[in-house]
Amino acid sequence: MIVAASLFVLLLGICLFIGLPHVGARRRIVSVATFVLLSGAVYAGAVDLLGSPKPLRLEWRGLDKATVLAASMQEGKAVYVWVKTASAPAPRAYMLPWDTRMAQQLQDAVQKREASGAPVQMTVSPESGGDKGTPKFYPEPQKPRAAKGPAGGRAAEFRHPGG
Repeated sequence: MIVAASLFVLLLGICLFIGLPHVGARRRIVSVATFVLLSGAVYAGAVDLLGSPKPLRLEWRGLDKATVLAASMQEGKAVYVWVKTASAPAPRAYMLPWDTRMAQQLQDAVQKREASGAPVQMTVSPESGGDKGTPKFYPEPQKPRAAKGPAGGRAAEFRHPGG
């Protein structure tokens, strides 16, 4: 990834240098150098963010429904969740702003998960009960059990042998 980003910056710098033919060489060199330095700073900042939880407000892909794999709370500061979505191949870490009600909802869902074994789900949408997509945590509803009975879906009828 580092090689690809470096190559991209180098090619863009060359294009910028070639694209400024009507200005002096000094101005072109200063423009290209400034561009390369700023690109390097942006890349270094992006690399620094790798591995850090992403603030949920910066999520642009949408988190309609996600399974919470782990959670950690720092009271008064933030709630950190590690979630897996159906659309993403790998889990992602998010940082949610501290909200006592939301933290209690998450804690209740985790306790229910420990009792029932059902995974904790998280939804983020305006319909989830908050303003502008406040997360909602809940244990996954149990799936209905398969109907018992003889094959073919017909119920067995009991007849007393004596009558």
